[in-house]
Amino acid sequence: MEKSRIMKFISIFLFFFLPYYLQAGEVRVNLLTEFYYNEIKGPGKENSIYEKYSHYLQEVEIFSQGKMSSAWDYNFNTLLRWTDSRNIDREKSSVESLKFIAKSKLDEITVGDYFANFSQYTINRAVKGLGYSHKWDEEGGFFLETFAGYFAPQWEYLYKEVEGEPMERKGGGLRLGWKRESNEVGLNFVEIVDDKDDDNRGTEDAYKQNVVSLNWKWLLGGFDLEGEHASSYTRKFVLDGDDDTLKGLSNKLRVYKRFNRNLSWRFQFEKTDPEFMTLGGAYTPDRERFKNKFDWRVSRKWKFYMNYEWYRDNLDNQKTTTTVTQVGEVGTRVKGLFFQRKRQSTTIAYRLREVKARDESVKWYTERIKLGLSDRFGKVNFRGKVEWLFKNDRVGESDSDKVFYSFMVNTRRRIKEELTLKPYFEVSYDDAHYEKGDVDTLTQSYRTGLNFRYGKCWMGGLNLELGEVDTTGGIDSDRKRVHTYVVYVPPRIKDFQIKFDYSHNDYHFSESSSDYIENLFKISFKKSF
Repeated sequence: MEKSRIMKFISIFLFFFLPYYLQAGEVRVNLLTEFYYNEIKGPGKENSIYEKYSHYLQEVEIFSQGKMSSAWDYNFNTLLRWTDSRNIDREKSSVESLKFIAKSKLDEITVGDYFANFSQYTINRAVKGLGYSHKWDEEGGFFLETFAGYFAPQWEYLYKEVEGEPMERKGGGLRLGWKRESNEVGLNFVEIVDDKDDDNRGTEDAYKQNVVSLNWKWLLGGFDLEGEHASSYTRKFVLDGDDDTLKGLSNKLRVYKRFNRNLSWRFQFEKTDPEFMTLGGAYTPDRERFKNKFDWRVSRKWKFYMNYEWYRDNLDNQKTTTTVTQVGEVGTRVKGLFFQRKRQSTTIAYRLREVKARDESVKWYTERIKLGLSDRFGKVNFRGKVEWLFKNDRVGESDSDKVFYSFMVNTRRRIKEELTLKPYFEVSYDDAHYEKGDVDTLTQSYRTGLNFRYGKCWMGGLNLELGEVDTTGGIDSDRKRVHTYVVYVPPRIKDFQIKFDYSHNDYHFSESSSDYIENLFKISFKKSF
């Protein structure tokens, strides 16, 4: 069915046929109106991401819920947008979301935006189309889920030609499963097809794919077990080349065991063939991986953890060598380490990552040491962190070392009963040295501000940020940013809000031709009915 026919069907269903079956229910409308004025000047003003001069944004959200009959409830939601700012939306008018759900005790039907979530390997993403699920028993047992639709990120791609529109991709799937308490088994099938004749294809490869999987969760002898076993069959259509067929398997197993209230263990195994693909799920091709994690609470004061991960590629021996990666990490969190303070928390962690090719063409490792400390004195919160990162490359010339620290303090103070102040200060420092090219990069950032709330009608804040980047052999820069905002909620107008924002951003570079300044104004109105 063509996209235009799908949109006609959805439109007729939602706006003409459906209202005859809806009883009077709750309807809520949210309006957002924003006006912008951006002043950008300086020799490097073209580097600004903002558009100059005045722009507007208008959004209307409509939400309705109620009953279709004694057995069926419904809810409807849509968000419509109008704007002349390409920073916000490339289209002047657009449908941001559109969803209708009808639900009974055993069935649920979705028309519009539907999040299809069968399993990791088959489908876990949003589509625009139809979704349906059915349960045979409210308390658990067999269930059915199915969907069909387009994998379009914007509704406009379905009813008109849009600049930059991607190649059309559509699909559908079926999940038949059984669930009872913590145990679940599901058999999944998903088919996804690209329109290889689409004018928006460009030079991209097109695919036609089937993925079948069995996923399950089971509680057995105190062990939480979870797994999935998938097979994919993919036809790859190359624009100026020979088509290809890809077949692959992927398997995963996860185990969780809590031995007692103080000790737990997590284990994960995953193996994915080089030619396994999933267009609707998530995967890493050509990888065999093991992962272990232990959490051990020694006492109310001390807690330790230990991680170990091992993975490799070249499962079919088609590459010239196999690369093996190992990652080990140990850490602890201690409460009240210094001066027996109950609100004090200290974290210490060490991680070692080694990457090695079996033919010795690649061999390097990194070490990371991390220290953190947080505490609270009265109503004043403190948090600090220091990290050291060292890379040793035994083959190439990419050795490096880096130190990073940050410190933040904030508090909350109420003056009388009406005024609440929230000041804060934060500083961060990042010093990196790269052996290749003998490059040093120093990045410093300072942020401070004061946010307030006065009664139920006023809130706002003033925030300042100063930053500097110094690089040997590169372009140095510094920035100054000031942002202030005020929000007013009129007490006599229900569900209404006015907000004013102003930002001043000043960017300077060692090459003065790139300097520019931004003055950004925005006023917004929100109203609900």
